[in-house]
Amino acid sequence: MLALMQGMMSLGVGGGGGGTVTWNPADKAASIALSGGNKTATSSVSSVHEIVRATLGRSTGKWYFEISFSPAGGATGFSGVSPNTLAPSGNYPGISATSWGYLQLNGNKYNSGSAVGFGADFNGVANVGTAIDLDLGRIWWAKDGVWQASGNPAANTNPAYTGLSGTLFPTASFFESARVCVGRFAAADLIYAPPAGFAAWDS
Repeated sequence: MLALMQGMMSLGVGGGGGGTVTWNPADKAASIALSGGNKTATSSVSSVHEIVRATLGRSTGKWYFEISFSPAGGATGFSGVSPNTLAPSGNYPGISATSWGYLQLNGNKYNSGSAVGFGADFNGVANVGTAIDLDLGRIWWAKDGVWQASGNPAANTNPAYTGLSGTLFPTASFFESARVCVGRFAAADLIYAPPAGFAAWDS
Protein backbone atom coordinates (compact mmCIF):
# COMPACT_ATOMS: atom_id res chain seq x y z
CA MET A 1 0.00 0.00 0.00
CA LEU A 2 2.81 2.42 0.88
CA ALA A 3 4.55 1.79 -2.44
CA LEU A 4 1.29 2.40 -4.29
CA MET A 5 0.72 5.69 -2.46
CA GLN A 6 4.26 6.82 -3.18
CA GLY A 7 3.83 5.96 -6.84
CA MET A 8 0.66 8.03 -7.01
CA MET A 9 2.43 10.93 -5.32
CA SER A 10 5.31 10.83 -7.77
CA LEU A 11 2.95 10.87 -10.76
CA GLY A 12 1.00 13.88 -9.48
CA VAL A 13 -0.64 14.59 -12.82
CA GLY A 14 -3.92 16.47 -13.00
CA GLY A 15 -5.75 19.41 -11.54
CA GLY A 16 -4.32 21.86 -9.05
CA GLY A 17 -4.46 21.43 -5.34
CA GLY A 18 -5.28 24.96 -4.18
CA GLY A 19 -2.24 25.20 -1.93
CA THR A 20 -1.38 21.50 -1.72
CA VAL A 21 1.47 21.32 -4.25
CA THR A 22 4.88 20.93 -2.58
CA TRP A 23 8.22 19.31 -3.26
CA ASN A 24 7.60 15.59 -3.57
CA PRO A 25 9.09 13.38 -0.81
CA ALA A 26 8.74 10.41 -3.19
CA ASP A 27 10.47 12.14 -6.13
CA LYS A 28 13.79 13.51 -4.91
CA ALA A 29 17.38 12.45 -4.35
CA ALA A 30 17.92 10.81 -0.96
CA SER A 31 20.45 13.48 0.00
CA ILE A 32 17.85 16.27 -0.19
CA ALA A 33 15.95 17.00 3.01
CA LEU A 34 12.50 18.59 2.99
CA SER A 35 11.03 20.88 5.66
CA GLY A 36 8.47 23.65 6.03
CA GLY A 37 5.57 21.53 4.91
CA ASN A 38 7.77 20.06 2.14
CA LYS A 39 8.12 23.45 0.48
CA THR A 40 11.78 23.91 1.49
CA ALA A 41 14.52 21.64 0.10
CA THR A 42 18.06 21.53 1.52
CA SER A 43 21.05 19.77 -0.06
CA SER A 44 23.65 17.77 1.86
CA VAL A 45 25.92 16.33 -0.85
CA SER A 46 28.58 18.14 -2.89
CA SER A 47 29.83 17.53 -6.45
CA VAL A 48 26.80 15.46 -7.49
CA HIS A 49 23.74 16.83 -9.28
CA GLU A 50 20.63 16.03 -7.21
CA ILE A 51 17.02 16.75 -8.19
CA VAL A 52 13.81 17.50 -6.33
CA ARG A 53 10.50 17.76 -8.20
CA ALA A 54 7.05 19.09 -7.34
CA THR A 55 4.08 16.84 -6.65
CA LEU A 56 2.06 18.14 -9.61
CA GLY A 57 2.86 17.90 -13.32
CA ARG A 58 1.18 19.84 -16.11
CA SER A 59 0.80 18.98 -19.81
CA THR A 60 -1.48 21.80 -21.02
CA GLY A 61 -2.18 25.40 -20.07
CA LYS A 62 -0.21 28.49 -19.09
CA TRP A 63 1.40 28.33 -15.67
CA TYR A 64 3.78 30.16 -13.36
CA PHE A 65 5.84 29.15 -10.33
CA GLU A 66 8.85 30.45 -8.40
CA ILE A 67 11.86 28.90 -6.71
CA SER A 68 13.74 31.00 -4.15
CA PHE A 69 17.42 30.13 -3.68
CA SER A 70 19.71 30.87 -0.71
CA PRO A 71 22.10 31.48 0.99
CA ALA A 72 24.26 34.12 -0.62
CA GLY A 73 27.43 32.88 -2.27
CA GLY A 74 28.43 30.91 -5.31
CA ALA A 75 26.54 27.71 -6.04
CA THR A 76 25.72 25.44 -8.93
CA GLY A 77 22.01 24.79 -9.00
CA PHE A 78 19.27 24.75 -11.59
CA SER A 79 15.67 25.94 -11.77
CA GLY A 80 13.57 24.37 -14.48
CA VAL A 81 11.13 21.68 -15.51
CA SER A 82 11.49 17.97 -16.19
CA PRO A 83 9.42 14.81 -16.61
CA ASN A 84 9.27 12.48 -13.63
CA THR A 85 11.09 9.85 -15.70
CA LEU A 86 14.37 11.75 -15.23
CA ALA A 87 16.19 10.06 -12.32
CA PRO A 88 16.64 12.34 -9.28
CA SER A 89 20.28 11.37 -8.68
CA GLY A 90 23.04 12.47 -11.04
CA ASN A 91 20.83 14.71 -13.18
CA TYR A 92 19.57 18.29 -13.49
CA PRO A 93 16.78 19.99 -15.44
CA GLY A 94 18.23 20.57 -18.90
CA ILE A 95 20.42 17.47 -19.08
CA SER A 96 17.96 15.67 -21.38
CA ALA A 97 16.02 16.52 -24.52
CA THR A 98 12.79 16.56 -22.49
CA SER A 99 13.95 18.84 -19.66
CA TRP A 100 14.88 22.52 -19.53
CA GLY A 101 16.91 24.45 -16.95
CA TYR A 102 18.38 27.82 -15.97
CA LEU A 103 21.79 27.58 -14.26
CA GLN A 104 22.54 29.45 -11.04
CA LEU A 105 26.29 29.68 -11.56
CA ASN A 106 26.46 31.78 -14.73
CA GLY A 107 22.92 32.31 -16.06
CA ASN A 108 23.20 29.82 -18.91
CA LYS A 109 20.15 27.90 -20.08
CA TYR A 110 20.26 24.17 -20.75
CA ASN A 111 18.48 21.58 -22.87
CA SER A 112 19.87 18.23 -24.05
CA GLY A 113 22.90 18.91 -21.86
CA SER A 114 23.94 21.88 -24.00
CA ALA A 115 24.63 25.28 -22.45
CA VAL A 116 23.60 28.52 -24.15
CA GLY A 117 24.29 32.02 -22.82
CA PHE A 118 21.01 33.40 -21.54
CA GLY A 119 20.61 35.72 -18.56
CA ALA A 120 21.94 36.89 -15.20
CA ASP A 121 23.37 34.43 -12.71
CA PHE A 122 21.56 33.96 -9.40
CA ASN A 123 24.49 33.09 -7.17
CA GLY A 124 23.24 35.15 -4.24
CA VAL A 125 19.85 35.07 -2.56
CA ALA A 126 17.45 35.21 -5.49
CA ASN A 127 13.98 34.31 -6.65
CA VAL A 128 13.59 32.59 -10.04
CA GLY A 129 10.21 32.78 -11.74
CA THR A 130 9.22 30.32 -14.46
CA ALA A 131 6.40 30.89 -16.93
CA ILE A 132 5.50 27.97 -19.16
CA ASP A 133 2.96 27.81 -21.97
CA LEU A 134 2.34 24.12 -22.52
CA ASP A 135 -0.17 24.73 -25.31
CA LEU A 136 2.49 26.44 -27.45
CA GLY A 137 5.48 24.68 -25.86
CA ARG A 138 7.33 27.74 -24.57
CA ILE A 139 9.21 28.65 -21.38
CA TRP A 140 10.54 31.89 -19.86
CA TRP A 141 12.63 32.62 -16.75
CA ALA A 142 12.81 35.70 -14.54
CA LYS A 143 15.34 36.64 -11.86
CA ASP A 144 13.83 38.70 -9.03
CA GLY A 145 10.87 39.70 -11.18
CA VAL A 146 12.89 40.66 -14.29
CA TRP A 147 12.30 38.46 -17.34
CA GLN A 148 15.63 37.45 -18.79
CA ALA A 149 16.87 37.89 -22.38
CA SER A 150 14.07 40.38 -23.19
CA GLY A 151 11.45 37.69 -22.63
CA ASN A 152 7.81 38.65 -22.20
CA PRO A 153 5.43 35.78 -21.44
CA ALA A 154 2.36 38.03 -21.45
CA ALA A 155 3.17 39.11 -25.01
CA ASN A 156 4.37 35.62 -25.99
CA THR A 157 7.74 37.00 -27.13
CA ASN A 158 11.36 35.90 -26.78
CA PRO A 159 10.89 32.60 -24.93
CA ALA A 160 14.00 30.92 -23.57
CA TYR A 161 12.98 27.74 -25.39
CA THR A 162 10.27 26.47 -27.70
CA GLY A 163 9.23 22.92 -28.48
CA LEU A 164 8.33 21.83 -24.94
CA SER A 165 5.92 18.92 -24.66
CA GLY A 166 4.82 16.15 -22.34
CA THR A 167 3.93 16.27 -18.66
CA LEU A 168 6.44 18.51 -16.90
CA PHE A 169 7.09 19.20 -13.22
CA PRO A 170 8.74 22.18 -11.51
CA THR A 171 12.28 21.01 -10.77
CA ALA A 172 15.24 22.27 -8.75
CA SER A 173 18.68 20.72 -8.51
CA PHE A 174 21.75 21.17 -6.35
CA PHE A 175 25.47 20.53 -6.80
CA GLU A 176 26.67 21.83 -3.42
CA SER A 177 25.76 21.07 0.17
CA ALA A 178 23.98 23.43 2.56
CA ARG A 179 22.03 25.09 -0.25
CA VAL A 180 18.35 25.78 0.15
CA CYS A 181 15.46 26.39 -2.23
CA VAL A 182 11.84 27.16 -1.50
CA GLY A 183 9.16 26.09 -3.96
CA ARG A 184 6.41 28.66 -4.47
CA PHE A 185 3.55 27.03 -6.36
CA ALA A 186 0.37 28.55 -4.90
CA ALA A 187 -0.69 32.15 -5.53
CA ALA A 188 -0.47 32.96 -1.82
CA ASP A 189 3.19 31.91 -1.72
CA LEU A 190 4.39 33.81 -4.80
CA ILE A 191 6.62 36.87 -4.42
CA TYR A 192 5.69 38.23 -7.85
CA ALA A 193 2.38 38.13 -9.70
CA PRO A 194 2.09 35.70 -12.61
CA PRO A 195 2.29 37.29 -16.08
CA ALA A 196 -1.02 38.26 -17.63
CA GLY A 197 -2.75 35.13 -18.93
CA PHE A 198 -0.82 32.76 -16.67
CA ALA A 199 -1.99 31.15 -13.42
CA ALA A 200 -0.11 29.98 -10.36
CA TRP A 201 1.02 26.35 -10.80
CA ASP A 202 -1.13 25.26 -7.86
CA SER A 203 -4.48 26.72 -8.99
